[in-house]
Amino acid sequence: MADDPTPLELVEFAVDAAWIAGRITLEYFQTPVAHEAKADASPVTIADRRAETALREMIAARYPSHAVLGEEFGRSGPDDARYRWILDPIDGTLSFITIDPTLAGFEFVVADKDGRQRLVTRDGQHEYVFTTP
Repeated sequence: MADDPTPLELVEFAVDAAWIAGRITLEYFQTPVAHEAKADASPVTIADRRAETALREMIAARYPSHAVLGEEFGRSGPDDARYRWILDPIDGTLSFITIDPTLAGFEFVVADKDGRQRLVTRDGQHEYVFTTP
């Protein structure tokens, strides 16, 4: 476990984590998955929650000094963390539950305190993974 991972290590980890979380969301894609309304009236499903939980567990195991800000479970980790992972397990839950072909997929960002950000997006329909350098 590196407290100061290289950018390449972060991106490789993010790609692997996105793949695992994406497999979770695909278990529910194109199925009649139940959903609830969040405080802002947007929907949330078990797929959202399971994927974010898996991501949080992977991040905590590999990078315990990193913080997380997630769509479903909020903030965790140290306030002064050098790195903060920003998670949105299903970007477009409404599209996901209505089986809309414009489903945006899965995305999360890892950002460090210096403002450098790297985006990892996993397209839930085609199983492509895209990253920025």
